[in-house]
Amino acid sequence: MVSFRPNFHFRQHICMAMVSSRLLFFLAAILILIVQALAQPPSFLYYSCLDTCNYTNNSTYETNLNQLLSSLYSNTEIDYGFYNSSYGQNSDEVYAIGLCRGDVQTDVCRNCLKNSSDLLKRLCPNEKEAIGWYDQCMLHYSNSSMLGIVELSPEIFLLNTENISANYVNEFDGDLQKLLESLKNEAAAGASLRKFAAGNASAPNFMTLYALVQCTPDLSEQQCIGCLDDAIKAIPQCCAGKEGNGTSTSRTVIIIVVPTVAFVVLIVSFCIYLRVRKPRDKAEDIEEIGSVESLQFDFSTIRAATDDFSEANKLGQGGFGAVYKGTFFNGQVIAVKRLSRDFGPGDLEFKNEVLLVAKLQHRNLLRLLRFSLERNERLLIYEFVPNTSLDHFLFGGIARGLLYLHEDSRLRIIHRDLKASNILLDEEMNPKISDFEREREWNSTSPDEPNYGALSLMYGLIDEALQKEMRFRADNKTVSDGSEQRYGLVQCSRDISKSACSNCFSQLMDAANLCCKSKLGWRILATSCNIRYENYSFFQQPAVPPPLQPPQPAVPPLTPSAQPPGN
Repeated sequence: MVSFRPNFHFRQHICMAMVSSRLLFFLAAILILIVQALAQPPSFLYYSCLDTCNYTNNSTYETNLNQLLSSLYSNTEIDYGFYNSSYGQNSDEVYAIGLCRGDVQTDVCRNCLKNSSDLLKRLCPNEKEAIGWYDQCMLHYSNSSMLGIVELSPEIFLLNTENISANYVNEFDGDLQKLLESLKNEAAAGASLRKFAAGNASAPNFMTLYALVQCTPDLSEQQCIGCLDDAIKAIPQCCAGKEGNGTSTSRTVIIIVVPTVAFVVLIVSFCIYLRVRKPRDKAEDIEEIGSVESLQFDFSTIRAATDDFSEANKLGQGGFGAVYKGTFFNGQVIAVKRLSRDFGPGDLEFKNEVLLVAKLQHRNLLRLLRFSLERNERLLIYEFVPNTSLDHFLFGGIARGLLYLHEDSRLRIIHRDLKASNILLDEEMNPKISDFEREREWNSTSPDEPNYGALSLMYGLIDEALQKEMRFRADNKTVSDGSEQRYGLVQCSRDISKSACSNCFSQLMDAANLCCKSKLGWRILATSCNIRYENYSFFQQPAVPPPLQPPQPAVPPLTPSAQPPGN
């Protein structure tokens, strides 16, 4: 993001292009560092202690600095993400600027600035001037004013190791420049409260470019254009052909995101205006981007994106928790898995598992974007896949095909080998059941053949029971000429999994085919499941009253002569 300050002694310009695969399975090249204590604020993306001069402990300057930073992030009147103020007088006056990314919500912004205040004072003790960047905000404080001044010089670039294919480099760079130019003009024309723009454009080889640019709103339109122009012009020198690249000043941010068909790279770039040399340990701090904190997202942002996990946004329920659809402020759609409270691993183990998954990158794996671990909540944030799961496309057509074989066709057939390789897809992805001609045709009117009505009813009940939490289903079915009813019941114990229940039912149905083909009623019991078929209703019946007790003989009342002794 952006930050300006006057040049009283000497100035250095550091352009930093920070690479970070934020939207999915982060780059395997990013280092995984030690998890910081949860009580501490997460690490900066980059920071600098501008050691122009120092203050002493318990001095007036320190008091003013603490007062200013506290008032900055606690200011509830500002809701547009830009804070600037000063506190004190003469040589003890302190100036500060806080800028949040234009798509960040107000509560997230203030929390980010608070973390920045706490961490920056700890990393730069007794320094009168310091600057630090998170992904969502920037904080800069100094003993001199920083408003309305544009400075540009020297530059440092951090680049993504992934390259665009040589066949598409020129077209890719051209599309990128057009997108950034358009966003530059849009951001610069912004009002005095916010100079921010984000957008996307098509790129070669079925890619889409996403970009974000921002200036601090205290700059004029021409100052913002000039600042962004210098940042954009630096991109071909450092980052031509990269899947993500960018530059910015300490008042400007350019973010470029290039997701391919199955891979996402997020590039966050900063142009930082610094007056003094870069400390030697900054490279180590930049590498901390790959640590667990770089993957962590705050709970309040996810809660807002999912409308407080409303039922309207619920996509489904899995074995480990519910899945919700969410939409960030910038329009990005996500899928959030809210893990059950009794989900096994501890916090550290959970973070380690997330980092392990983050290193797995493949075009056929669902992309993990972030996670959240806060307030006893464990959230996994994935890319949103609008076409949902395969069952939504296949199961309806398969069910209709089976219904035809079982009910509507002249020759009734039970498909006993229904599996993925027997489901074919036409040019419009409609499922087609194959290999049914090799299955046996059942004639329900022949006494020598298995009872088709029983098979059809029981297999149907099993399919329905497996979809229910209770693993239970009971129903009846009309057979023959429509004048007869058949009744069935299937049930699994609730302590076994869905697959174990399915296997149990399969074994019992195999046994039924061996023992009970032409029987009008039968029952098969196992430890974990049971099935029953009858030609009369045996479920949903009123309880049988207990048998009447035989009348007891009347006991004559006790007479005085028959009183027990002692009465």
